[in-house]
Amino acid sequence: MNAIEATRWMLNFFEFGAVVAGLLSWKKIKHTYWQWLLVYLMIVLVNELAGKYLNHVHLSGINQQLYRYTAPIRFLLLLLVLIKPLSLRLKNVAKLFFVLYITLFLAEQFVLPETYFKSSMFSLLSGYSMLLVLCMAYLVKLIRSDAILQFHTDMHFWLSVGLLLFYVIFMPFHTARTSLNNHYPDVFLVYWYVQMGAACIMYVCFTILFVWGKPN
Repeated sequence: MNAIEATRWMLNFFEFGAVVAGLLSWKKIKHTYWQWLLVYLMIVLVNELAGKYLNHVHLSGINQQLYRYTAPIRFLLLLLVLIKPLSLRLKNVAKLFFVLYITLFLAEQFVLPETYFKSSMFSLLSGYSMLLVLCMAYLVKLIRSDAILQFHTDMHFWLSVGLLLFYVIFMPFHTARTSLNNHYPDVFLVYWYVQMGAACIMYVCFTILFVWGKPN
């Protein structure tokens, strides 16, 4: 097993840990909207493990389609959780972002040339931007309130920190990955390890969320 494969398995370990933490916390979250985060994490883990098997049997094309077509579900599940503590205005903004994401996603599948279809660049960037805006909005709201004193039990704090850390690093990498890989492979590899590390930290945040957090 080379270093890249070992790193991918390490990420799967952290994903699995977050799912286990969510399942062990089921009694605490089962009547709350936090159950949707657990569903999201389970979809991610199944996608990753199914992808490993499909790549192993040389069906990477199906793996890419599986990841692409579950993306709207994953964005929707995160949206259902992220908008709960926000103002009505921000909730409406989030809904507009999601409509934009779905519109771009459908355009990439049925209207735009195949190169856009394969990368899903426009829709993914709009979805990532939506998540970043919602996470930053919540953290600003938290910092301005007395609730910051109990941040360690605030489930939205851990969710927002994890997502923000990962996507701030991942978005530039996702945008420039082809160019980096073609022209600066050493830089690409370093950046790849950095974003994988950020992903692991994100899942640690999700695990803490379930273990320490108190549902609103």
